[in-house]
Amino acid sequence: MKCKRVLYSDRFTKEIQNQLRITKFEKVKSKKNNVYFVYFESESDAEYAVKRCKKLKNVTIKPYVSYSSISATEKHTQSSSTTTTTKKINQPKVQLTVRYLPPNSSEVSQVLESIDSCLNAINSVKCTFDQIYQMQSINFVNYY
Repeated sequence: MKCKRVLYSDRFTKEIQNQLRITKFEKVKSKKNNVYFVYFESESDAEYAVKRCKKLKNVTIKPYVSYSSISATEKHTQSSSTTTTTKKINQPKVQLTVRYLPPNSSEVSQVLESIDSCLNAINSVKCTFDQIYQMQSINFVNYY
């Protein structure tokens, strides 16, 4: 039992177990009661099961990723000097680029002005929410 995967199925039967070449399974406590850890004898059996699941209704197999392997991968990506890794689980949705500007550049002043206007906008939104909260609390007190 070398390969572990996660299987999602509302009706997990012995027939499905045999069709997918599952050697062992464990039911996992979940909200919908449809999650199982399934084990395969070899990687080729696991790949066969993934292909076979596409033909079955209401059965899905996904790779098993533990939290310890995610944190180890994140630590690896943080500690490495290069940003490219061979296997990255969570890819960022926004790519940040680093650009160095000379201290007296006009772009620096534009960036600082943009930051200042964003902070002013955040402050005005905060003040508005404070006013709304105060009005709601006054109405609540007057109601009772």
